[in-house]
Amino acid sequence: MADKKNKSKVKPIDFRSDTFGYLLDDMTTNFNKLLKDMERHGSDEGSFTVKINVALEDKELDDGKQHTVPDIKHKIKSGFQVTNEVDGSLDGDYVLQEGENGTYQLSLLTEQLDMLGEEA
Repeated sequence: MADKKNKSKVKPIDFRSDTFGYLLDDMTTNFNKLLKDMERHGSDEGSFTVKINVALEDKELDDGKQHTVPDIKHKIKSGFQVTNEVDGSLDGDYVLQEGENGTYQLSLLTEQLDMLGEEA
């Protein structure tokens, strides 16, 4: 059975009409998928972007006349970020020292370290 949305000879440029029904269906599906995925992965924030690209082209149609023909395409993007965070720190009083081969190391600060950073 043919889709009623494509049968109409006149389609108003109105987002409340069925002209953009395919866009609204895709938006609804994608937005609900975003919410489901966010909930499943424990994400607190997400984003949802709809981009509509429009190109106009002058074409000669079957009636032999030039007409302006629109090419309307949409792209929907959604996403969210899952961040795993753990806090920690290095226990002890360490000092940064240059070690062998020009690489650095951490040395535990003790009372035996003299002013040059070498152990006494």
